[in-house]
Amino acid sequence: MSSNQTIAQPDYRAESSAGVAEPPAISRRSLHVLVVDDEPALCSLFCEMLQSDGHSTEWAADGSAALSKFASGTFDLVITDQSIAWMTGRELAAEIKKLRPKVPVVLLTGLIEERAHAGSIGAIDLLLAKPISHSALRDALAPFSG
Repeated sequence: MSSNQTIAQPDYRAESSAGVAEPPAISRRSLHVLVVDDEPALCSLFCEMLQSDGHSTEWAADGSAALSKFASGTFDLVITDQSIAWMTGRELAAEIKKLRPKVPVVLLTGLIEERAHAGSIGAIDLLLAKPISHSALRDALAPFSG
């Protein structure tokens, strides 16, 4: 069961001369991202966020489907929830790293216990707390598309 705690995310957007915040103009490469979450509405939301930033996406609702898509696709990044069917997000990350060790895996979680163990992230390249804003997700993924 997920905890819906709100975590304040810093706003890294630059201000224009008119005082209106706007995203920084940085050229980044487009990524092909596999999004894994057992909640279709969240998969859809994350895919929309990523697509609006110029990335292509595919999604899977469980670990088994994710591994099947990953094995037959060419993904630059995987974003997975911790609580998915067939295996945990951490277990999925370990399996992905066996297939393609250099593909970054981002773990999203609303579970406080998971965040407490952030120091031992193993096959996870980045741990992010849910809920997450579009700008915070964009900022967190920037190093992977640099």
